[in-house]
Amino acid sequence: MNSLAPRSDAPLRRHTLVTLTAAGWAALFARDAALAADAPVCRWAERGWPLVVRRTLPGESGDSGVP
Repeated sequence: MNSLAPRSDAPLRRHTLVTLTAAGWAALFARDAALAADAPVCRWAERGWPLVVRRTLPGESGDSGVP
């Protein structure tokens, strides 16, 4: 099978758009209660809009965000 999508274990390049499944959003919200309580982020998730891969800043653990 030939796919243009990056493998799940391959590092993602900056500015890559990443679409989460409903389960992916649920897992993200379960890990971060403040994010789950953020109304604009919840609306973003409900609309199925993508996240963008970004550079991780010192002291941060995540490498994706809302564009």
